[in-house]
Amino acid sequence: MRHIYIDESGTSSRELVAVVAGVIIDVDKDYRGVVSSIERVKRHHLGDNYDRWFHAADIFAATGDFEKLSGWTRQERVIFIRDMIEVCNFHAIPVAVSWMHKDATVGIPTKNRNTYRHWSAFCACFVVVDKYIGNNFPNEHASIKAESCDHMKKYLDFALADVRRISPKPDSWIYQRQITNIVDDIQFLRKGQAPLLQLADAYSWGFRAYMTAHPHTDELYPALFASKDSPIPDRRSELIGTSILIPIFVPNPDASQLAT
Repeated sequence: MRHIYIDESGTSSRELVAVVAGVIIDVDKDYRGVVSSIERVKRHHLGDNYDRWFHAADIFAATGDFEKLSGWTRQERVIFIRDMIEVCNFHAIPVAVSWMHKDATVGIPTKNRNTYRHWSAFCACFVVVDKYIGNNFPNEHASIKAESCDHMKKYLDFALADVRRISPKPDSWIYQRQITNIVDDIQFLRKGQAPLLQLADAYSWGFRAYMTAHPHTDELYPALFASKDSPIPDRRSELIGTSILIPIFVPNPDASQLAT
C-alpha cells in the first residue's frame, strides 16, 4: 500500500504558478525511517523548538510560528528548506509534481480562474500518481492524505471524484487515463497527525521556487533533482505539466548527514 502525502504552493494571487507535490511512500518499508529523518532535520535547525510544524513559506519569510527566524539570513532559511527536501533523496522517495502557470488561459473558465487552476493541478497530480503506481506496482493501491484546512478542502472535496468520473481523453493534459490504483476518498489530517505532509510542503514550495526562477534556485536545485552535475530538461517555460521525480543520484553531501 502506498500513501500519497500532498500539498500545494502558490495560493496567493501574487504567485505566478500553482504547484502540487505528492510524496509517494511505501509505508511498510519507509515510514518510520522517514519520520525519524524529518525530526532530525528539525532538531538540527530548531534545537529545542523542533516540535514546530514545518511550513516552508513561514520559514522563508520568518513569519507565523517561525517569526523568531528573522535573525537568520535568507540563505540559512533556504538551507533549512533544502535539508527537508533532501530527506526524499536520502530515502529514494519518488515525488509527483504538477503545475499550472497563472498565465495559462486555454480551457480555463473566466470565473474563479485561480480556484480552477489549483483544482486542475491537484487533479493532474492524482492522475500522474495513479499512472506511476499502475506502471511500477500494478498489484498495489494508494491512498491520498492531505492537511485538514479550509483552503485544501476547497480544492479537494470533489477533485478526486471528478477525476474518477470523467472518461479518458487522449488530447487532455489531465484526463489521459482512468484512475485505477488510488482508492477511497482523500483523508484529511490535522497538523501533527501526519508528519510526512511536511515533506510535501517543502517540496511544493521548492519546486515553485524553481519554476519561477527564485533567487535561491541554485541552492534548492540539487535537493529537488538529486544531482548537481546532471541537470534535467528545463520545463519552466511549459505553462502546464506533470512529472515524477525519482532520486537516482547520490544525495547532497552537505545535507545527507542530517537524514542518517
